[in-house]
Amino acid sequence: MRSPTFLLLCLFTLIAALIVSAPAAAQPQCGVVESVAFPVNASVFRLMQDFAVPNYRHRGWFHTGEDWWGGRGQSLGQPVRAIANGRVTLSSPIAWGRDGGVVILEHTFADGTIYYSQYGHLGESDAVTFPRPYTCVTAGEVLGVIAESRPAPHLHFEIRITNFDLPGPGYTEADPFAEGYRRPSKMIYNWQAHLSPAHLWYADLIDERGPLSPPVVVSDNSLIYIDTGRVARLTSDGRVLWRYILEANGVALLPDGDAAIIVYTSGRMQRIDINGTPGESWETGITPDSAPLRNDDTILFHTSDGALAALSADLRTVLWRLADVPPIARWASSGRVLALVTLEDELLVLSAVGEVISRQPLSAAASLAVGADGRLYGAAGGGMFAIDAPYTSGASAASPNALLHASDGRIYLFDNGIFTAFDAQQQIIWQYAVPGLSGTFGMAQYGDILLLTSTHGFITTVRAGDGALCGTARIYGDDRAQQWQALGADGVLRIAVADQIIGFDWNELLGACGE
Repeated sequence: MRSPTFLLLCLFTLIAALIVSAPAAAQPQCGVVESVAFPVNASVFRLMQDFAVPNYRHRGWFHTGEDWWGGRGQSLGQPVRAIANGRVTLSSPIAWGRDGGVVILEHTFADGTIYYSQYGHLGESDAVTFPRPYTCVTAGEVLGVIAESRPAPHLHFEIRITNFDLPGPGYTEADPFAEGYRRPSKMIYNWQAHLSPAHLWYADLIDERGPLSPPVVVSDNSLIYIDTGRVARLTSDGRVLWRYILEANGVALLPDGDAAIIVYTSGRMQRIDINGTPGESWETGITPDSAPLRNDDTILFHTSDGALAALSADLRTVLWRLADVPPIARWASSGRVLALVTLEDELLVLSAVGEVISRQPLSAAASLAVGADGRLYGAAGGGMFAIDAPYTSGASAASPNALLHASDGRIYLFDNGIFTAFDAQQQIIWQYAVPGLSGTFGMAQYGDILLLTSTHGFITTVRAGDGALCGTARIYGDDRAQQWQALGADGVLRIAVADQIIGFDWNELLGACGE
């Protein structure tokens, strides 16, 4: 039996639908989307309840949007703006009864994609009234102000692909994605990137965490990648050429010339050629649960029983096995020495044959890199150290960082929002703050350009010579996400973060540093 509150909500929804009903012929054609932005100032407002999380105040149902809150005593009356050009499909100050009004907009993109954005818990003020139904609004136009709502004034913000004129209950018993709802922040970040001049193409994956294993780059700049339950090949311009449905759980891919080897969680290996045709398969006797780690001619995998197993280059023979190894967060190899940072904040240093050289706790997040001298180095809490030297923990709090040793002896460190370049004697050459970045970082160098990427989707380019900030972009990512990037000979930067692979024009992405 439905509760009285639910029945009342349904009545308000029906009234709202009647209010905004209009003949199709009266509906104007509004402009295509040219830009996308958050409906409130994301640097001031905080995300208080995420998309698709269960809420036990609402019978454990899943949240259909994101709740944005501006702070105690700061949200009430704040303006809420249209995220993009659009057409008003619902505008009702009584749609949610005592919990305020709702506005829904329809957004049409140049490629024909249509999204609906919903803004809930809205009210009107002396200066702001709701837009009229079936009128056009422009990006940034004020739609209403945040009204009184439970448990505190906030904006309930939704993105959906269905139900263009129904405000909905804010929670659903079923999977929100299956019901046509989409993650709002993800849509905004990704479309901001897609609408940038540097963007060339993108491909969607299934799993928001992204594959554990990076794509295999083929000689023609196409990619073979593993996704939930399938392996696929992406052409150099982002089109899916073929898909191969896996008969068991796959965890990783390994390059095999212009083909790939599928790694199954059962330990079975199977070749798949460039045309998507499966080939020979064999058993290894291990149960991988990680991406492959390469140490010269040895391929290592973390396994589901908490061990590290090393296979020969042909993936046929188990060379050694080390028990009691937590999942791996980062790793680097000099061939002679392998260094691992575990998810339990431990630095594990191994010889090439799996002997434990050292095993020490870390008091801060650490990055690893191979130096120009062939030695392994680490960075944590603002300090650097040689892996084969005694490690002294001096950091008191974890800070995301990235470390790169260049072939000319320079060292580049990004730590706690500070980008620093050192010469071969570890004297500072330049140092700049790059605030606002978050996630787990990776760093690469292409010519005179440093590329900093993160699992939260930040993409930052910096000129190595003087530290000048070149160009930036952002796509969706979160703490669960994996990341990978490669600059092709065709001038396309291919980046995989979470459930998307995106191609950027490298020269355009460089902005002021481009040609």
